[in-house]
Amino acid sequence: MFILRHGGAGKRLSSGSSDFDRPLTITGKREVTDIAKSLQELGLKFNFIITSPLTRAHQTASLVAMAFKSENNMESWEELKPEGNRK
Repeated sequence: MFILRHGGAGKRLSSGSSDFDRPLTITGKREVTDIAKSLQELGLKFNFIITSPLTRAHQTASLVAMAFKSENNMESWEELKPEGNRK
């Protein structure tokens, strides 16, 4: 199992807005793409990619999945969001 935290995301917006939708920044997308390339160079392989449904986490997982040509092996799990039920 390999755990990867999402890339750099935009700043939290004012109260009342949802942190759920906070996207990766351009720099965050670039850093995730660079990390994915490094993981490929290390010879890592993924059977399955699981992500939180938060926008920034999903974007991170999608970038890694694209780099590894594993878009069809990616799932979003509600249990991984901050309010998710671990059971």
